Amino acid sequence: MCFPPSLTNIPPEILDEIAFHTVLHQANISHPPHDVHSLLLTCKATHESLSTSYALLARIFRVQFDYAALARRFSPNWLTSNVLADQLKTRWTILKRMRAIGASWERQGDQKDSWPIDSWARTNVTEDLWMAFLMLLESDGKNVQQLRYAKMQSYLDAYVNVFLIRRAKQYDYQNETVNSSLAIWIAYLLEDEATIAKESISQVETFTGLIRPFVFGAHRYDSYFAPWSIFDLPVTVPPEQQNNGASNNNNRLPPRYRDRQFAPYMASDLDLQDNSQPVTCLSRQLL
Repeated sequence: MCFPPSLTNIPPEILDEIAFHTVLHQANISHPPHDVHSLLLTCKATHESLSTSYALLARIFRVQFDYAALARRFSPNWLTSNVLADQLKTRWTILKRMRAIGASWERQGDQKDSWPIDSWARTNVTEDLWMAFLMLLESDGKNVQQLRYAKMQSYLDAYVNVFLIRRAKQYDYQNETVNSSLAIWIAYLLEDEATIAKESISQVETFTGLIRPFVFGAHRYDSYFAPWSIFDLPVTVPPEQQNNGASNNNNRLPPRYRDRQFAPYMASDLDLQDNSQPVTCLSRQLL
């Protein structure tokens, strides 16, 4: 008995191959796989088959993002099809979110100073910046293209204006936050001759003014892993101060070593702070 031609009659591996080639032949590889999305909308059976095909999504990830750097850094156990499929979905969710912020910023024109901070309410800034930073560290060319599609430069301009410039108008010193550090690193990694040539004198002076306190007010910021009053690292909590010998991060924090006699003369903070930050990479938390 012959069945009429239908997508539901096509073997899953052939359907995966069709979907994969729609990505290879789309106009711009640095855009989301819109053609695959259209294919998912044809019927429930096709949607179920393609959306659960980790092998297909992993292949798309290798085409749209830099994979060689990941293969150099991580073992094959970290780069399974399930992990890469999850990364494909996560990255495009974040990139679309960043693009929406960047586009909104660009539409403001000359009214950027009045751009509401509420525009960031629906985004996770820390997650966005960590993803962009890690993508740049792993970039062999494709990741940068994807970040430029996501209007990363406009996103950074919006972040600097809202969280750094507006704060600088109210306070003498900037807070040393994870987000601000990531934003400055990303701006540095994205710099090239073309972007430098487009910068106006006003933009250069504004950005220089933002980072000047970190240079001339360096005593207010941590320059090393520990203050100068602590010579031996790592420092652990004495056994009598540990929580019944339990193994946790608190047992790695030392007692305070501030020398009070220097307090009137120095503005440096000599307390040993735990500045460790959890980083999620390839669906795993590294710290």
